[in-house]
Amino acid sequence: MINRYLLAGALMVMASPTLAETPRQFDLHCEALRRWRDGTNAVDPITIHIRVDLDRREWCDKECQVTFQIDDISAIFVRFRNTDDLILKDDNSGATPTKEEIVVSRTTGTYADSKWHPFERGYWSAGRCEVQPFSGFAEPPSRLF
Repeated sequence: MINRYLLAGALMVMASPTLAETPRQFDLHCEALRRWRDGTNAVDPITIHIRVDLDRREWCDKECQVTFQIDDISAIFVRFRNTDDLILKDDNSGATPTKEEIVVSRTTGTYADSKWHPFERGYWSAGRCEVQPFSGFAEPPSRLF
């Protein structure tokens, strides 16, 4: 879960031209600092590129081979991902919870994400996004059936 104090502080401190006035299709270029939850507290700068279509409620990142449904759109933020999943343990003795969240403020451009996974390094990140022209979604691969 995103550290609520981190998100609230970042939303108050970072001011920029509003994302709420953007077109319905756009790209977000985000730069952030990622703090790893692995005991080292290492911090790495990261760059995230997100393609967004608010009308279709879809987004993608990286090479954009797969689009995802936007979890929530409000006047204040876009929550791209908010997952609570259960991962089966290797020995089938039960399940372990995982959590991932990605949020961008529509009024300040503040970026925040968080991931907790029992078998991978967890993290939380905070930064800022700028709106760029929409570069489109990748064409879906042809289907055999």
